[in-house]
Amino acid sequence: MRTPLSLTWEHVCTWRLAQQHLTRRVTTEHLFEVVSDLIGLQAQVLSLAELALWARVQDLPQATLSDALWEQRALIKTWAMRGALHVFNAADFPLVAATLRTRQPITAAWLKYYQLTTEEPTIIIEGIRSALDGRCLTREQLAAEVARITGLSRLEELLRSGWGELLKPAAYQGYLCFGPNQDRQVTFVRPDQWISAWQEHDTAEALSMLVRRYLATYGPATYDDFAHWWGMRSARNVRAAFQRLGADVMEVSIEGRNAWALTSMIEQINTLPSPPAVLLLPGFDAYVIGALPHIEYLLPGLLKARISRTSGWISPVLLVAGHIAGVWRHEKRGQRVLVQIDPFVALDAASKGSIQEEAERLGVFLGAPVEVTYL
Repeated sequence: MRTPLSLTWEHVCTWRLAQQHLTRRVTTEHLFEVVSDLIGLQAQVLSLAELALWARVQDLPQATLSDALWEQRALIKTWAMRGALHVFNAADFPLVAATLRTRQPITAAWLKYYQLTTEEPTIIIEGIRSALDGRCLTREQLAAEVARITGLSRLEELLRSGWGELLKPAAYQGYLCFGPNQDRQVTFVRPDQWISAWQEHDTAEALSMLVRRYLATYGPATYDDFAHWWGMRSARNVRAAFQRLGADVMEVSIEGRNAWALTSMIEQINTLPSPPAVLLLPGFDAYVIGALPHIEYLLPGLLKARISRTSGWISPVLLVAGHIAGVWRHEKRGQRVLVQIDPFVALDAASKGSIQEEAERLGVFLGAPVEVTYL
């Protein structure tokens, strides 16, 4: 048996930073490539998804994300991996939709909680697909229309309530995404009718294609790493997707932790230059989410709870050479933006100088002068 190639966490951090456009910011012309390479931006809070782009795109104008979603329709917003809202490149979404069908959110406990029969989730999904055919509907309108189509009046109240749990199964089938707000009300549309082109993909092949793209951005990684990132309950189905890649992947050892990497990228992983000194990443950033299953290797001590918090909240982080060196927050107070840094390690003068530069960039983006303080 061949001994896996040995890598360090420094190699891995440097590689991921480069692949996730954190080594060098791109111009706005490459904004959609960033979203595509990251395989979407988590968008539970849309302003944080915009800050994830700010961290990677030079001179990003405000409202870029909104324009791309609702005016250009170049991006698409819906529920996806881990049951969380994401923004995707519209050109990628048919592939993502095919892989989302591998998710199985409907369990006996889920049915019991919502008092549904085993047949009713399928009825709801098809009802949503029919209701949105050629239409953009608010949540209330969609709930009423699904109840009318299915003849199940009690579905109207169920679809109006909660956090979208009854809408998610339809989203995972590729039948529902967000449309532009009407006043303050969200709306929903059919993805295959909202974006300019749609192509169906075989689910198994799509999953392997997604694994390849995941390894190019978040690798080297284990089966469990991918399953956690995708939101699968087990890595059982992941193994086959990895194995279909054959010789395109190879096993490596990261300081004793075995993982898989794309064979074509091994040489690059070993030869990249040192990462940038300091970065300020927003909450729910892709770099942090991708590292959560093994984040203890990127932290100074047992501080995971400071990063992965209750209710699924992922903190904004201070990165120093790819490792998490603290958390931070910002708020607009009067005519200034206050940036507060809570470091986990002692910061030298050079690091503080880089933090000041990053904070000033943030101030320019938010349109106000910035003040940096330390806890």
